[in-house]
Order: sequence, then C-alpha cells, then structure tokens
Amino acid sequence: DHPTIKAENYNNLRELIRYIISRVWSKSYPQLESAFLNFRNVLNDLLLVFDEYKETSEDQETLSTRKFYRNGYGNPELEEKLLKQYHYHVDLIEDLVLELTRSANYLFDKIRQFLLPSFRIQEGVLLLESGPYLDGTWKTHRPEYKSEECNNLPYPGLRQFMEDRKNRDSYFGEGVSEHYFKTMS
Repeated sequence: DHPTIKAENYNNLRELIRYIISRVWSKSYPQLESAFLNFRNVLNDLLLVFDEYKETSEDQETLSTRKFYRNGYGNPELEEKLLKQYHYHVDLIEDLVLELTRSANYLFDKIRQFLLPSFRIQEGVLLLESGPYLDGTWKTHRPEYKSEECNNLPYPGLRQFMEDRKNRDSYFGEGVSEHYFKTMS
C-alpha cells in the first residue's frame, strides 16, 4: 500500500542503470546484451514512476511514495480523484517490480544459456511475496515471461506495459494513465 525503499538501495539501483549503460559489449552474445538492456529499461521506468511522488524520510534513510491523496482532504471530489490516482500509482509500481523480477529471471536464463549453465541453479529463480491481504494471507509470485513474450526486448516500454500488464503471469493493476507521459516529458 505504501511503496518504500532504503535510500542506499535506491542509489545502488540508480548506479546499476549507469553501470549497464557504460558496459562495452563484445557483440558475441546479442541476446544476452538484449536481456541486460531489457532489465535496464524496466529498472529505469520503475525509478521514473517511483520518483513521481517520492519523499525522503526525516532520517534520510528511506524513500517512499508520498500519500498525495491527502491533498484533497476537505474536498470530496478531489479526494476521490487523488485516491484513485494514488492506488493506480501504487499498483503500477508493484507491477513494475514484478516486471523487474521477470526481467531478472529472463537475464539469468540468458546467462545460463550463453555463459554459465549452472548460474543460480542452487538458488533458483527470483520470487516475490505480496501481502498481507485482507484475510491476513501472503502470496508468493514467480514472475517469468511466457515463451511468446521472450523476444529481444520483452519489456515493451512503459505505455505498452500499462496496457499489457493484465496479461502477465501476475499483476496488481491495469489501464493506461496519460499522467505519467505529461509529467515525464
């Protein structure tokens, strides 16, 4: 309900984007390079969306999504509109985290295919846990691209992802919001 990340982890993810961009690729494994770029594209969009409403804690140790729906208190119409926008934003972040996990699992498949067949065999795939839900349960997700989604860049970019996410193996929200394209351009 309230996306939060440690500031150190956030900064490490920002640095990871720069690291991937700065690599010199040998061109020997174009599918592996594409898998890295796919991961970078998802991560970049995740951070762009998160940045839209991020706030820093007083101790500067965590970043979280500002509860901007509170700006509408006292105005029921505005409050309802902002609350819908807030829930959409949170769902989109959660869906992009699922997509980032999907893209990491895809990257690991390509590493096994082209470089090291035993890579992460012991550890297995990356999983995500969501919850608690209203009934107190938690759900474990195994986000992976379906075989028909595995092309050079399975992540289609933010706008198309907003449309496609409801067709992924797990998702939290759906629909396209033009808000992100107005504020990010």
